[in-house]
Amino acid sequence: MGGSGTLHAMGARIAIVAYSDYVCPWCYIGLERIERLVRKFPVDVEWRPFELHPETPPGGADLSGRLGSSARAAAYANNIVVLAGESGLAMRMPPVVANSHLALEAAEFARERGGFDAYHRALFRAYFEQARDIGDAEVLCDLARETGVDDQHLRDALAERRYSALVDRMTEEARADEVLSTPDVRLLGRLSPRRGAGLRGVCERHAPAVGPPAGGDLTEPSARSIAAIPLPAFARMARVVVHDGLPSGGAPNARPEQL
Repeated sequence: MGGSGTLHAMGARIAIVAYSDYVCPWCYIGLERIERLVRKFPVDVEWRPFELHPETPPGGADLSGRLGSSARAAAYANNIVVLAGESGLAMRMPPVVANSHLALEAAEFARERGGFDAYHRALFRAYFEQARDIGDAEVLCDLARETGVDDQHLRDALAERRYSALVDRMTEEARADEVLSTPDVRLLGRLSPRRGAGLRGVCERHAPAVGPPAGGDLTEPSARSIAAIPLPAFARMARVVVHDGLPSGGAPNARPEQL
């Protein structure tokens, strides 16, 4: 998807930059939603790392401690699970918030080796569906092996923290560009969208319809009815900024509920 995580702003294609973190449940839901758009429109996506909770200790942190009480944590988790189910995801909220820095580093290794897309999805699935600790280097290497990424060289890269500075730099650059949370999805290029049009509106206006993928679900809505795809969680949680050829840090043009 999008050339193994790289962006290609060519021709009539729509270029999207999406900031995400592997401990963010809304990012997993957002991944599934964006993949629907990618299947229907000529959209290229560049996924960029954004460490959402750098304060999390290496061993992780209790979710209820983050949300104030066990009852509040349970309500939060239940709400997310229901919304994820509407997206076809069998999500289970982990009781411990992992430190995601190593996972973000591993994803950059996978990007460099051409295996980003599969590894990116596998990290979310491992954490939110399989209760695996993505803060553990051995788990990250297991996932690499499962997705065809070189696990032996990944182990060395993680031990040497070869991609640590890169993840820190990209997170800091994102913060400087007013990325405050995840998921944060931005459209790039001079598409001249209507103010407040949102991601789907821009896709419909500027991208020609494409057929369903080979072997795809023929019950999926067509490109012409893409607006009918329910996007409840992503629409509520994603912060969408349309950069219509503006310098970095341009004013936001789209409200989240219009995605």
